[in-house]
Amino acid sequence: MSKPAVFISYARPDLGLAKKFEQALTERGFSVWRDQESIYAGENWPKAIGEAIASSNHVLLFWSGNAGKSHFVEFEWTTAIALRKSILPCLLDETPLPPSLTTYQGIPFTDFEKSLGKLLNSLEKSIPESDIQHNQEVISNLEKITPGKPEEVIEEAKHIFKQHGWTVLGDFYQAARDINITVQKSEPGSSRTFFEKWQFRVAFLAAALTAISLLIDLPGKIGLFDAGDEKVQIAQSVSGTILDKGSGNPLTGVYVHTPEFVDKDGAVLSAISDSNGRFSIPSVLAFHQESIRLVAQKQGYKIYRTDATLGNPKQEFHMEKMQ
Repeated sequence: MSKPAVFISYARPDLGLAKKFEQALTERGFSVWRDQESIYAGENWPKAIGEAIASSNHVLLFWSGNAGKSHFVEFEWTTAIALRKSILPCLLDETPLPPSLTTYQGIPFTDFEKSLGKLLNSLEKSIPESDIQHNQEVISNLEKITPGKPEEVIEEAKHIFKQHGWTVLGDFYQAARDINITVQKSEPGSSRTFFEKWQFRVAFLAAALTAISLLIDLPGKIGLFDAGDEKVQIAQSVSGTILDKGSGNPLTGVYVHTPEFVDKDGAVLSAISDSNGRFSIPSVLAFHQESIRLVAQKQGYKIYRTDATLGNPKQEFHMEKMQ
């Protein structure tokens, strides 16, 4: 019986450990894909990485402070979710996992031999089936992305995945406890699975406890319900109009989001501009009239990044067409 194929996702400063595990897996008959050895200059790397992940059975995610800052690592685990691949988070330090992965406890890598044993046990337990048709659809969309700055590629990829509903979690393996958990992708219009409902309830409970804690701690120190007090975080909207930079005409169907703000499910707050180019993202919890980062995307236009002021509905943003 052949061994599973493994895609290794890591940040460059963690290369030494990644290579050590790559060697250990290769010696035991696993097929291992690592980008430094497999991607060539001039290649369409978004598509190449997508194909590599699609052809793998598991994604071994080495998570650390370095990985948290890497756009390449973010692209890889985001693409793995879109492709519904099993992901094994391997925790190299105390850096928390991103919102989309926090439900799952990874394996802490403190001792190489013990960690390797747990990892091998999880890798060999089962090989998830691959949906060839779905993989091809994801890769064909990745092929449309023009290779450029990593941060621009990941923003465009996330936009594509969100449009197609590919941000639902796939298979995750909690190697630390040798538990395999599978979350099936819900079809449009279907009810949530039991596990998805459980996720929501946990997130809601955490948010409620946080809110109670703040209510206990803050009264008397600041005017908690005074929306005019700049020291208080309140729910506000960020809105404005998206225009074509050349013609000045309003742009409809622009995907606008706030990378630094997410909802209770870990998805970034976002909106789509209407026929008048208007958009509004409600419930942004921040300081009164705070300036926040805004990203706008539309096919055929350059990705637009700017700062926007909360609560100001008269803001105009101009997007430039691609040459």
